[in-house]
Amino acid sequence: MTTLEVVGHVSFALGAVSYWVRDEIWLRSLLILSFATGLIYNALPPVGPLWLVLFWLVVYVLINLYRITTKLAERRNVRLSEEEAELRETVFPEFTPVEFAKLMRIGTWKTVPVGTTLTVQGETVSEVMVVQSGHLSVEIDGRAMHTLNPGLTSTKESLLKSVSW
Repeated sequence: MTTLEVVGHVSFALGAVSYWVRDEIWLRSLLILSFATGLIYNALPPVGPLWLVLFWLVVYVLINLYRITTKLAERRNVRLSEEEAELRETVFPEFTPVEFAKLMRIGTWKTVPVGTTLTVQGETVSEVMVVQSGHLSVEIDGRAMHTLNPGLTSTKESLLKSVSW
């Protein structure tokens, strides 16, 4: 196998590996490396440079550089409070900070006194609630069935904090 063939295989392998990456910046970075090695491969074949392929690989590199730049700018502008950051890390770890900030913009923080009924069996629930701290008792047919403990104990045990959407 020639050096040029190895470069070609590396180019395609990097592109294939990018499909396993979930983070958009890493995915696009791998694609840029794939396209860059593809540029080398297509610039040096024995028949001469493949200009059509080279042109489109440059276009793909530029598109991905632009998207990385805009994604990094978005991330830089996201400021999560300590509570929001903890909620994202524990309950929504798959969300990027930007995605989670968008979710938080449509939600509201509520502090609920102990003993407050949040939902009633058989009734339609009008909002989604995520318990951020405190304890939640689940009752079915009037019998306590389960206690939900998010593991984020509040300094005020008498309060239940939740985010509603």
